[in-house]
Amino acid sequence: MDVDGIWINMNKIITGIFIGLFLFSGCSTQTKMGINEPIEMTIIFYGNNQREFLRNFILYKNHDTEIINTEYYMTIRNINKKILLDILMFLNLKLDIMANNIANANTTRTIEGGALRRNYLNVSIERGVEIRQDTKTSFRHIYDPFHPDAILDGVLKGFVVMPNVDIQNEKINMVIVADLYSSILNFAQNNFRNIIW
Repeated sequence: MDVDGIWINMNKIITGIFIGLFLFSGCSTQTKMGINEPIEMTIIFYGNNQREFLRNFILYKNHDTEIINTEYYMTIRNINKKILLDILMFLNLKLDIMANNIANANTTRTIEGGALRRNYLNVSIERGVEIRQDTKTSFRHIYDPFHPDAILDGVLKGFVVMPNVDIQNEKINMVIVADLYSSILNFAQNNFRNIIW
Protein backbone atom coordinates (compact mmCIF):
# COMPACT_ATOMS: atom_id res chain seq x y z
CA MET A 1 0.00 0.00 0.00
CA ASP A 2 1.40 3.43 -0.93
CA VAL A 3 1.56 6.51 1.30
CA ASP A 4 -1.60 7.99 -0.23
CA GLY A 5 -3.47 4.75 0.44
CA ILE A 6 -2.38 4.75 4.09
CA TRP A 7 -3.38 8.41 4.41
CA ILE A 8 -6.85 7.70 2.99
CA ASN A 9 -7.40 4.76 5.36
CA MET A 10 -6.30 6.81 8.37
CA ASN A 11 -8.41 9.71 7.16
CA LYS A 12 -11.48 7.43 6.99
CA ILE A 13 -10.96 6.34 10.59
CA ILE A 14 -10.20 9.80 12.00
CA THR A 15 -13.00 11.50 10.08
CA GLY A 16 -15.43 8.79 11.16
CA ILE A 17 -14.57 9.24 14.82
CA PHE A 18 -14.94 13.02 14.83
CA ILE A 19 -18.03 13.37 12.66
CA GLY A 20 -19.58 10.33 14.33
CA LEU A 21 -19.49 12.24 17.61
CA PHE A 22 -21.72 14.93 16.11
CA LEU A 23 -24.18 12.78 14.16
CA PHE A 24 -26.91 11.11 16.16
CA SER A 25 -27.97 7.59 15.21
CA GLY A 26 -27.82 8.20 11.47
CA CYS A 27 -28.02 4.59 10.37
CA SER A 28 -29.10 1.75 12.50
CA THR A 29 -30.28 -1.74 11.94
CA GLN A 30 -32.82 -3.72 13.86
CA THR A 31 -33.82 -7.34 13.63
CA LYS A 32 -37.09 -9.15 14.00
CA MET A 33 -36.62 -12.86 14.38
CA GLY A 34 -39.34 -15.25 15.38
CA ILE A 35 -39.64 -19.01 15.05
CA ASN A 36 -41.20 -18.96 11.58
CA GLU A 37 -40.66 -15.31 10.70
CA PRO A 38 -38.27 -14.13 7.98
CA ILE A 39 -35.24 -12.10 8.98
CA GLU A 40 -35.73 -8.42 8.28
CA MET A 41 -33.44 -5.43 8.50
CA THR A 42 -34.57 -1.88 9.12
CA ILE A 43 -32.30 0.98 8.11
CA ILE A 44 -32.79 4.55 9.31
CA PHE A 45 -31.46 7.04 6.75
CA TYR A 46 -29.85 10.46 6.80
CA GLY A 47 -31.30 11.40 3.43
CA ASN A 48 -33.26 10.23 0.41
CA ASN A 49 -30.18 9.82 -1.80
CA GLN A 50 -28.85 7.10 0.44
CA ARG A 51 -32.22 5.35 0.54
CA GLU A 52 -32.66 5.59 -3.24
CA PHE A 53 -29.32 4.12 -4.24
CA LEU A 54 -29.68 1.18 -1.84
CA ARG A 55 -33.27 0.47 -2.89
CA ASN A 56 -32.36 0.63 -6.59
CA PHE A 57 -29.40 -1.68 -6.03
CA ILE A 58 -31.53 -4.35 -4.33
CA LEU A 59 -34.21 -4.12 -7.02
CA TYR A 60 -31.59 -4.29 -9.80
CA LYS A 61 -30.05 -7.42 -8.27
CA ASN A 62 -33.58 -8.92 -8.33
CA HIS A 63 -33.31 -10.44 -4.89
CA ASP A 64 -36.42 -12.16 -3.56
CA THR A 65 -37.06 -9.55 -0.91
CA GLU A 66 -39.85 -7.26 0.15
CA ILE A 67 -38.94 -3.59 0.59
CA ILE A 68 -41.13 -1.49 2.86
CA ASN A 69 -40.43 2.23 2.51
CA THR A 70 -41.56 4.90 4.95
CA GLU A 71 -40.54 8.54 5.32
CA TYR A 72 -37.69 7.82 7.72
CA TYR A 73 -36.66 4.21 7.24
CA MET A 74 -36.63 1.25 4.89
CA THR A 75 -37.25 -2.33 5.95
CA ILE A 76 -35.91 -5.22 3.86
CA ARG A 77 -37.71 -8.51 4.54
CA ASN A 78 -36.50 -12.02 3.66
CA ILE A 79 -32.89 -10.87 3.83
CA ASN A 80 -30.13 -13.47 3.49
CA LYS A 81 -26.34 -13.78 3.33
CA LYS A 82 -26.16 -13.28 -0.44
CA ILE A 83 -28.07 -9.98 -0.27
CA LEU A 84 -25.94 -8.73 2.61
CA LEU A 85 -22.67 -9.59 0.85
CA ASP A 86 -23.87 -7.86 -2.34
CA ILE A 87 -24.83 -4.73 -0.39
CA LEU A 88 -21.52 -4.66 1.51
CA MET A 89 -19.48 -4.98 -1.71
CA PHE A 90 -21.57 -2.23 -3.29
CA LEU A 91 -21.05 0.11 -0.32
CA ASN A 92 -17.33 -0.68 -0.31
CA LEU A 93 -17.10 0.37 -3.97
CA LYS A 94 -18.90 3.61 -3.12
CA LEU A 95 -16.39 4.29 -0.32
CA ASP A 96 -13.44 3.57 -2.64
CA ILE A 97 -14.73 6.04 -5.24
CA MET A 98 -15.14 8.80 -2.64
CA ALA A 99 -11.68 8.07 -1.20
CA ASN A 100 -10.22 8.31 -4.72
CA ASN A 101 -11.94 11.68 -5.23
CA ILE A 102 -10.36 13.00 -2.03
CA ALA A 103 -6.91 11.60 -2.89
CA ASN A 104 -7.04 13.31 -6.31
CA ALA A 105 -8.64 16.59 -5.27
CA ASN A 106 -5.56 18.46 -6.52
CA THR A 107 -4.89 16.46 -9.69
CA THR A 108 -4.65 18.97 -12.54
CA ARG A 109 -3.42 16.59 -15.24
CA THR A 110 -5.11 13.30 -16.17
CA ILE A 111 -4.66 10.75 -18.98
CA GLU A 112 -7.79 12.14 -20.65
CA GLY A 113 -6.34 15.65 -20.38
CA GLY A 114 -7.13 18.45 -17.97
CA ALA A 115 -8.15 18.33 -14.34
CA LEU A 116 -9.76 15.29 -12.77
CA ARG A 117 -13.53 15.15 -12.77
CA ARG A 118 -15.22 13.87 -9.64
CA ASN A 119 -16.55 10.32 -9.97
CA TYR A 120 -19.70 9.02 -8.36
CA LEU A 121 -21.70 5.81 -8.25
CA ASN A 122 -25.04 5.80 -10.02
CA VAL A 123 -27.53 2.97 -9.55
CA SER A 124 -30.68 2.41 -11.56
CA ILE A 125 -33.03 -0.56 -11.69
CA GLU A 126 -32.64 -0.81 -15.47
CA ARG A 127 -28.87 -0.26 -15.95
CA GLY A 128 -27.45 -1.39 -12.63
CA VAL A 129 -24.30 0.07 -11.07
CA GLU A 130 -22.32 2.62 -13.09
CA ILE A 131 -19.33 4.78 -12.23
CA ARG A 132 -19.99 8.19 -13.74
CA GLN A 133 -18.17 11.49 -13.98
CA ASP A 134 -19.71 14.60 -12.49
CA THR A 135 -20.12 16.87 -15.50
CA LYS A 136 -22.62 19.22 -13.82
CA THR A 137 -20.37 20.62 -11.10
CA SER A 138 -17.93 23.26 -12.36
CA PHE A 139 -14.17 22.98 -12.01
CA ARG A 140 -12.52 25.15 -9.38
CA HIS A 141 -9.96 27.81 -10.35
CA ILE A 142 -7.06 28.94 -8.19
CA TYR A 143 -4.55 31.67 -8.99
CA ASP A 144 -1.08 30.16 -9.19
CA PRO A 145 0.84 31.62 -12.18
CA PHE A 146 3.93 29.48 -11.45
CA HIS A 147 2.04 26.19 -11.56
CA PRO A 148 3.06 24.06 -14.59
CA ASP A 149 -0.63 23.77 -15.60
CA ALA A 150 -1.45 27.47 -15.22
CA ILE A 151 -3.43 29.02 -18.08
CA LEU A 152 -1.01 31.02 -20.25
CA ASP A 153 -3.30 33.62 -21.82
CA GLY A 154 -6.78 35.04 -21.86
CA VAL A 155 -9.03 36.24 -19.04
CA LEU A 156 -7.98 33.37 -16.75
CA LYS A 157 -4.25 33.83 -17.31
CA GLY A 158 -2.32 32.58 -14.27
CA PHE A 159 -5.22 30.48 -12.97
CA VAL A 160 -5.10 26.70 -12.63
CA VAL A 161 -8.13 24.52 -13.36
CA MET A 162 -8.67 22.28 -10.35
CA PRO A 163 -10.88 19.17 -9.93
CA ASN A 164 -14.57 19.68 -9.15
CA VAL A 165 -14.18 17.82 -5.84
CA ASP A 166 -15.58 19.30 -2.62
CA ILE A 167 -13.37 17.55 -0.06
CA GLN A 168 -15.54 18.34 2.96
CA ASN A 169 -18.68 17.10 1.24
CA GLU A 170 -16.91 13.90 0.17
CA LYS A 171 -15.70 13.29 3.73
CA ILE A 172 -19.16 13.77 5.21
CA ASN A 173 -20.68 11.40 2.64
CA MET A 174 -17.93 8.86 3.35
CA VAL A 175 -18.80 8.87 7.04
CA ILE A 176 -22.50 8.36 6.26
CA VAL A 177 -21.79 5.42 3.95
CA ALA A 178 -19.18 3.96 6.34
CA ASP A 179 -21.75 4.14 9.15
CA LEU A 180 -24.29 2.26 7.01
CA TYR A 181 -21.63 -0.31 6.05
CA SER A 182 -20.71 -0.84 9.70
CA SER A 183 -24.36 -1.24 10.73
CA ILE A 184 -25.07 -3.82 8.02
CA LEU A 185 -21.85 -5.71 8.80
CA ASN A 186 -22.84 -5.83 12.47
CA PHE A 187 -26.32 -7.05 11.50
CA ALA A 188 -24.81 -9.80 9.33
CA GLN A 189 -22.45 -10.97 12.04
CA ASN A 190 -25.28 -11.11 14.59
CA ASN A 191 -27.74 -12.96 12.36
CA PHE A 192 -25.58 -15.17 10.16
CA ARG A 193 -22.84 -16.54 12.36
CA ASN A 194 -21.40 -18.83 9.69
CA ILE A 195 -20.97 -16.08 7.12
CA ILE A 196 -17.47 -15.90 5.56
CA TRP A 197 -15.92 -12.45 5.08
